[in-house]
Amino acid sequence: MKNKEVIKQLEHAIKFNKEIKIVYKTERFLGKRNFHPYKILFLNENFYIVGENVSKSKFEFLRFSLIEEVILTKKTFFAHQDITTFIKRIQTPWAVFGREEVTVRLRIDSSIRRNFILKKYLPSQEVVADFDNGDIEVQYTISNYKELEELIIKWLPKIRIMYPRPLKKMIKKSLDKKMKGLLESN
Repeated sequence: MKNKEVIKQLEHAIKFNKEIKIVYKTERFLGKRNFHPYKILFLNENFYIVGENVSKSKFEFLRFSLIEEVILTKKTFFAHQDITTFIKRIQTPWAVFGREEVTVRLRIDSSIRRNFILKKYLPSQEVVADFDNGDIEVQYTISNYKELEELIIKWLPKIRIMYPRPLKKMIKKSLDKKMKGLLESN
């Protein structure tokens, strides 16, 4: 939180639906964009401003730490209900606006079940089945498979993807890529 003035400006813009210009700097790019800020979120140990990039007519997550400058404009905007609704359901910075949500079911081995009963890894997490051997089935609703990638890989092989099949393929591809990188680094 190096620049408290930026935070104050963002809070003001959100409260009064003010269009802003943001100077945003990534490793490869320094640019200015017109932006409709909707909310400040804390996700995966980072603060984000979320809203609509007016210049590109698309929803974006912008990391606070990469914002160089905020310029308030005189323009105001009307909040889109679909964006407001989406923001209420955001669980990770990998959520994708406008994409249909998918239900994911995972079978959790009895040896790690308490971790899933005691902690919700995502707000949509729900235990939907309890098996005789102590395993449980957990369900998530997501808009992007990347939202669960780290969690699944973290708990392998004690976790199994029950549904959907494309998630299983994506995780396998990701693991193959990681293994290839590991083997090439020797």
